[in-house]
Amino acid sequence: LNNFPVFFKNNLQNNTIWQDITAIPDFQKFKSQFQFIDSISNKNDKDIGFLKDKQLLISMHYTGNRNYDYLFCVGLETETNSEIMMDFLKKVLSCHSAIVSYSYDNIPIYSSTPDSSNNLPPFYFSISDNILMLSTSKILVQSSVGQLKSNESLLKNQSFAMAYSSANRDKGINLYVDYKTIPKYLSLFASDAYYKKISSATN
Repeated sequence: LNNFPVFFKNNLQNNTIWQDITAIPDFQKFKSQFQFIDSISNKNDKDIGFLKDKQLLISMHYTGNRNYDYLFCVGLETETNSEIMMDFLKKVLSCHSAIVSYSYDNIPIYSSTPDSSNNLPPFYFSISDNILMLSTSKILVQSSVGQLKSNESLLKNQSFAMAYSSANRDKGINLYVDYKTIPKYLSLFASDAYYKKISSATN
């Protein structure tokens, strides 16, 4: 999402397609998580004004046992912004619950349970290489930390790099789909009778 706080306010809040899609039970989890992220970015705090024009990268990941989850990432650009963002998150989230931290690959990862009215599980978050990562999946945040430390990037994939370079940044959203994963994700919403057939589909 390009300039995600503005995109949510101007394009999604009153969008009937968005309302219809997120009324589907399997997409309500995404809506709740996205709204929680948006509520953080829209806090009236001048210190995080640098978020207002930032891109929000949202990726959907298969996490096993017919489950999936989302990872939210924002590039913060500078060490100063990263420090301000971390202090801000700790301040905001500590109002709802105690923040627990642990180290993964020498990078601190934090978890906090949002307000119970959001019906959300604990959120995990970390900042590494001036990139903020948030997810309700601990595994996704840990994997992202490891990915950053390995210096591997999708931009090294020629096909993705070509698609990425052709994206129109003036649009509110750029959507990238790895067609090879489509059968697996579609199978998540299928009944047991069709799960294996759909997940194993190719071409």
